[in-house]
Amino acid sequence: MKKIIKYPFFLMGKIVRRINYILTIRHKIHTVYVLIIIIHWVYAIAYITGSNFYEEYTRVAKAEIHNDAKPAQETIVDKQVLGTKDWIREQWEERTDAPWHEVWAVVQGESGWNSDAYNTNTNGTIDSGLYQINSVHDIPLSCTINTVCATNHAIELYNEQGWCPWVASWSLGLCK
Repeated sequence: MKKIIKYPFFLMGKIVRRINYILTIRHKIHTVYVLIIIIHWVYAIAYITGSNFYEEYTRVAKAEIHNDAKPAQETIVDKQVLGTKDWIREQWEERTDAPWHEVWAVVQGESGWNSDAYNTNTNGTIDSGLYQINSVHDIPLSCTINTVCATNHAIELYNEQGWCPWVASWSLGLCK
C-alpha cells in the first residue's frame, strides 16, 4: 500500500520537472493549475486501484481463514506437496520446454518467490502473485496469489508467448 500512496507524489515531481523544462516562466502559473488537476486525477486513480486491490486481497484472505477445507498447498499428491518449489519444478519440466534455471531466475526476479507480492503499474494494472501476472490477463486475484493456480496460468502464458510477458526475463535476456 505504501507504493500506491507514494506514487502520485512521485508522478507529480516527474510531471513538474518535465513541464518546467518545456514551458517558459510566464506560463508557469497555468502549469500550477494544470498540475493540481493532474494530481487530483492521478491520486484518485491510485486510490481506486489500491482500494479495489485491497478489498479483493482481504476478501480472499478472509475466505481462506474461514474455509474449513485444507488449502491446496497442504494437499499431498504422490508424497509431494502442491505449491512447493519441487512441485513447481515438476510442473514446468513436464509441461514446457523451459529449463528450470530460467524459471527459477524469472520467478526470483519477479517476486522473490513471494506469492503475496504485488505491484501497481503506472497504467493502473496490477501485477500479483509468485509470477507477477498482470491484471490484463483477466485472472482473478484469488488465483494469482494461489501458487498452484498461478503456476498453471503461468505455464499456459509461457506456452503461448514465451518469456516476454515477464519483465524480469527482459533483463535476463530471455525475451527474444
